[in-house]
Amino acid sequence: HHGKCVAGDSRLILADGSIKTAKEIFERVAKEGKVYEEKEEHTIFTPNKNIEVFSLNKQTGKIETKQLELAWKLKGGKLIKIKLRNNFEIATTPEHKYVVLDGLNFTKKEAKDIILGERIVSPRKVDIQSNIEIKKEILLKLKEKRFYATLKEELGKKLKKIILINNIKEVTKQINSELKYKSFYHGVWQNRYLLKDLVNLAILFEINFEDIYNNIGSVVFRNGAQKGKNSLPIKLPQNFENFYYLAGLLIGDGHHKKFIVGKPKLGEKFTALCKEIGIKVTFRNYDRTPEIVSNQTLVEALNSLFDYPKKHKSHNVKISNFVFRSPKEYSSKLLRGYFDTDGSVEKSRRAITISSASNQMIKDLSLFLLRFGCIPIIEIDNTISLSGNSLINFRKEIGFGLEEKAYKAQIMSQTIIGSAVSDIIPITLNNGMISLQENFRNINTEKIINFCNKNDISLEKINKIMNEDLAFIEVKSLEVIEEEFVYDFTVKDNHNFVAEGMFISNTTFSDNLLLGAGMISDELTGKACVMDFHEDEKERGITIDAANVSMI
Repeated sequence: HHGKCVAGDSRLILADGSIKTAKEIFERVAKEGKVYEEKEEHTIFTPNKNIEVFSLNKQTGKIETKQLELAWKLKGGKLIKIKLRNNFEIATTPEHKYVVLDGLNFTKKEAKDIILGERIVSPRKVDIQSNIEIKKEILLKLKEKRFYATLKEELGKKLKKIILINNIKEVTKQINSELKYKSFYHGVWQNRYLLKDLVNLAILFEINFEDIYNNIGSVVFRNGAQKGKNSLPIKLPQNFENFYYLAGLLIGDGHHKKFIVGKPKLGEKFTALCKEIGIKVTFRNYDRTPEIVSNQTLVEALNSLFDYPKKHKSHNVKISNFVFRSPKEYSSKLLRGYFDTDGSVEKSRRAITISSASNQMIKDLSLFLLRFGCIPIIEIDNTISLSGNSLINFRKEIGFGLEEKAYKAQIMSQTIIGSAVSDIIPITLNNGMISLQENFRNINTEKIINFCNKNDISLEKINKIMNEDLAFIEVKSLEVIEEEFVYDFTVKDNHNFVAEGMFISNTTFSDNLLLGAGMISDELTGKACVMDFHEDEKERGITIDAANVSMI
């Protein structure tokens, strides 16, 4: 029996901002963790490193971060694919439970019982906690390619001294340099190092990465081996907001090392930002749109950090893992640059929209935007649109840098009514339905409170569904598919996690054991079960120790 599970390609947002598929998370846990149980029908691992996911506390209506306790892989079979009105979709086993809005409560409902129009509880905003040390991270990413760094005088002298004291030949061996001894030796005297060697020297001699980063005068990319050709140098960025914005501009309107100037204002910004990192641009203005040319070292750096494609850009752009894990104050600037070039404020859709020829980019954006309080609607034509509350949050958290777009968005935000897809809070009373659709900049709280007072509904009850971090999105289609393997995760305390932008429940270990032994019915799994003797056990899922159930 295959318990409650999701398809392997379902994506989870982790607390550190990274986005991984269920299969990737399982494989990581399997590699680093230890076996909890291995049977023909399933394999379960316990992680040895802390992996945290977003999870809904159904009592308070708050989104919390919780630890993954177990990772499961099970034999697949028939799955039900559920698609919401904003076109987010996920496939789960028929028994898998979703958190749905039922009247004023959050309840769990199995995929096979879900009907069209049912509202799935979804996060509108997840609060990621980036834990990357950005300067260190940049060095570690760039060292994978042939970048050469020239050190500033002071650190250069200091490092040379340390290397000479420790015998330069020995040091070359210890850091396992791929350079010939002679090249390495000459480099040391010129304060020039292969970046990979520099990182290894920092580790060997316990020099802080931040000090190394701040003392690199410039880096240059060299293709091929020693005889390779140097590109032009760049300085490592110190203003990260500007650097991410520059990356966003090129993701939108870049073509290899050229920036295609659709708007003169953006051309000026691009030129200034290049200058900041030591790039002297050249201008090309043939009969068509003007172009500004940066250099190959920048392209290679952006490729390492932002997965900036070196060819067929429009079909291959995406959001890199480095960006997913970056602090929001930086990653929002990448989006600002991208929306300044490729985004529009569309009157007809009453929305901010962006289109891409890259399917991956649309998939990435759909989950990436959730950290900024934006629930995108994925339109049929590979376009993402943000309306209602999401448009307001876009302006607040990302915003346009281009004045004319910023102005249009501001005008639009003044007359906003909520999005019919993601901003409705249904309060069902004798089938009367309030939808928060008008004047919703203050989210229509007053109207709801009056309604509740009139109808004797306690405000405490509605507080949790009034949480601005949640949305209740309708199911628009259901489809049956097949998968060979399925995955699940047991999450501490709340027993649910966010996958593909929806809250779905997880398997508690004892559910599957008893279910497998045929000792409880399907209907009971995950609800009050044979052995829920204590109130707190009902909350936590199920414990086996307290109940005398013998599985022999």
